[in-house]
Amino acid sequence: DLTDWVVSNRVKAAQLLTIFTWQAEETITQHLEETLIVCAKALLDDETTVRQEVIRSLTNIGFFVPVKIWFKFIFSHIEQSANLG
Repeated sequence: DLTDWVVSNRVKAAQLLTIFTWQAEETITQHLEETLIVCAKALLDDETTVRQEVIRSLTNIGFFVPVKIWFKFIFSHIEQSANLG
């Protein structure tokens, strides 16, 4: 729902993601790749509240998940992007 065309749905989805990442703690790693992909798309949202909530979610992920785990997903995305351009 973070990509829904209705702003209120995107805001609620972003708020729920923040709560979910806090509650999931380190078990978020099970869904980390998909979560990071959705967050990357949501960071481009026009709505400030959505972006702020996604940043909070990413902060939670950074707090609970070791860098060596989430960095490999980010780095592979950067490599793919570099190869395209």
